[in-house]
Amino acid sequence: MLVNAIEVAQNWHKGQFRKNQKVQLPYHLHPSDVIMCLVHWGVNDEEVLSGAALHDVVEDTPCQLEDLFDFSYKVRLYVEEMTQEEGISKEDYINKFENCSIESFVIKLADRFCNIIDFACEYKYKKYFKSLERFFTLYYTRRWEIVDRFGEKTAKRILFDFEHIQRLLKRWYDFDVELKEELVYET
Repeated sequence: MLVNAIEVAQNWHKGQFRKNQKVQLPYHLHPSDVIMCLVHWGVNDEEVLSGAALHDVVEDTPCQLEDLFDFSYKVRLYVEEMTQEEGISKEDYINKFENCSIESFVIKLADRFCNIIDFACEYKYKKYFKSLERFFTLYYTRRWEIVDRFGEKTAKRILFDFEHIQRLLKRWYDFDVELKEELVYET
């Protein structure tokens, strides 16, 4: 199932590239990164990993949910919950993770973590730095669900990685502010 999901995602994302301005990377690398992040956190459920592989196909390609009929109900549910519908604000989209399946929430955490890593070098990290607080709140609200579904180690690994990236982004942000102040002072 997972290999099939990866192949389907690669086909739908064919010809697409990440929005990274420094290097044009094929888009299909992003879902693979999300899968690897989940595996690193200890997630080994094939339906969850398949949902991660397919998490952007409905949102970012002409694919419709019905095109994923070969996959289980759970995989399609995860894809549906991960898809930001047209006309929905980013804030409302993030808020829906309060009540979605815990599997989709963990996929979203991995997706967000990978986006931070991918775009940190482009000064887009400020956007992600500001939204991290909301994801921390959601994490703490849903932590016991993560523990119940995936185990204590997974919950701790997620928290460790997000705390680490938050500290890193804060250093970059503070460095940026200091650098701007120096530049203003020198002019």
